[in-house]
Amino acid sequence: MSDRFTNNKPVGFIGLGAMGSSIVRNLISKGFSLIVNDISRDAMDRLSGDRVEKASAPSEIGDRAEICLIMVTTYSQCRSVLFDESGLLAGKRCKVVVLLSTIAPDEAESLQKDCFDRGVQILDCPVSGGTKGAAEGTLTLMASGDKEVFSFCLPLLKSFSERQFFIGEKAGMGQGMKAVNQLLFGVQMVAMAEAVVLGKKHGISPDLIFDVVSSSSGSSNVFLSRMPSVIRRDFSTRSTLDIQLKDMNICLRAGEQKKSPLFLASAAKELYKLAGERFDSKEDSSAVIKLYELLAGCD
Repeated sequence: MSDRFTNNKPVGFIGLGAMGSSIVRNLISKGFSLIVNDISRDAMDRLSGDRVEKASAPSEIGDRAEICLIMVTTYSQCRSVLFDESGLLAGKRCKVVVLLSTIAPDEAESLQKDCFDRGVQILDCPVSGGTKGAAEGTLTLMASGDKEVFSFCLPLLKSFSERQFFIGEKAGMGQGMKAVNQLLFGVQMVAMAEAVVLGKKHGISPDLIFDVVSSSSGSSNVFLSRMPSVIRRDFSTRSTLDIQLKDMNICLRAGEQKKSPLFLASAAKELYKLAGERFDSKEDSSAVIKLYELLAGCD
């Protein structure tokens, strides 16, 4: 690994979904040159310009880029893009992996060990802010791993995020912090849905609920940011019901491993599961209110 990171070196990026493609566009706008890969050819074709090249496989990125960011959905996908026969680490050049995906803390630890055995450092670096934050470059990052690797990557990380927190030296601590955040987010979203439907059953309009709660003790960032969309019945995606279910399962796994009671997370997980089965699981997680409305018999 070089002593200093500069943006005149190519950066690898794997995973061009709603989050990844927006991060790539921010990197390009800040002057970075990218070599990208995704299992979807359409996703790669949507990116164009002199500063982006398309790799036929992750191994091609591994042969050409010293550092690679990964933004895929699941742990199995992470292992595949890293360790498959045509995976990133089949290449000979990559020395640093920045894992932006949200997985369980113990899964991040496993990836760190397997990467380290191959002479590659991994920065466990999940993000918060959803598709809006990714598009606007205002994500919050929660990084763990080698402190020098974090410092080396910081100029790159700052190009697509607003705040970068170093959580600790141990891989998995970043994912642990993300689990804390997602537990709070997931429970607060369900609480908002439950409270709003209670208000509607008492004849109080959602607009008035917003006006009163936003200036009262029951307010929260989740309420302030998502309630206006709920009022408009706009459930376009920032974070989908199925992703929220995945995240709640990660929280429960993390709690079980550390013997930490998670009663509210358990209840919230079941509600996201039911909402995803009854409605469109690709809608925003705030669509959990539809389940409450159905059960309460109100519009």
